Amino acid sequence: MDPKDIKAIVFDMDGTLVNSEPLHMKAWKSTIEKWQLHYPNKWYEQWVGQSDWDMSRWIVKQNDLAITPEEFLRQKRELFRMMARRELAAFDGVQAGLQKLRGIKMGIATSSSRADAIMALTMTHLISKFQVVIASDDVKNFKPHPEAYLNAAEAMEVEATACIAIEDSISGLQSAKSAGMYTIGVANSIGRAQLNHADLVFDSTVLAIKYLYNLTRS
Repeated sequence: MDPKDIKAIVFDMDGTLVNSEPLHMKAWKSTIEKWQLHYPNKWYEQWVGQSDWDMSRWIVKQNDLAITPEEFLRQKRELFRMMARRELAAFDGVQAGLQKLRGIKMGIATSSSRADAIMALTMTHLISKFQVVIASDDVKNFKPHPEAYLNAAEAMEVEATACIAIEDSISGLQSAKSAGMYTIGVANSIGRAQLNHADLVFDSTVLAIKYLYNLTRS
């Protein structure tokens, strides 16, 4: 990619900027196990990067639970927020790295709700780094549909093809690639091999940010 073509960077949030995927899994497990249901940890990987709403609807329907998906999701989110207030943190080096990327537009495209996204970004002192936050409340179609990334580009007034997307999930990379963005996978949540359809893959977000810093300064 020619550095002069880069107009903006769009980051996923959960599992990319903040180490929230383990907390989401714990909240889901606790909510699910109240119904005497048990899934192995590996099972949860398929949902990384996808919306809470899709997951809640699937669990309730698949198991014919006597609860609405809305209430099931409310209970999960309540647990997650309680855990997040005690444990949520940004990945090492992310805050300092984003500070160095000042001068280029940056946005968020997350499958989390707006309330959860603002809470997470505020708690980890990252919110001021981004001009735009696109959350699940802002789209009709969740990842892997490209709507979130297209909306982020439009809100920053840049073409999607002039953006780089940073993602930790398969569905997120599919979303960004379908939007026409150059994609970088970070192996924070799943293995590098599962991210092999990204244009580039790094072992961590901070390494991806260092690459972007060098790219935008070259």
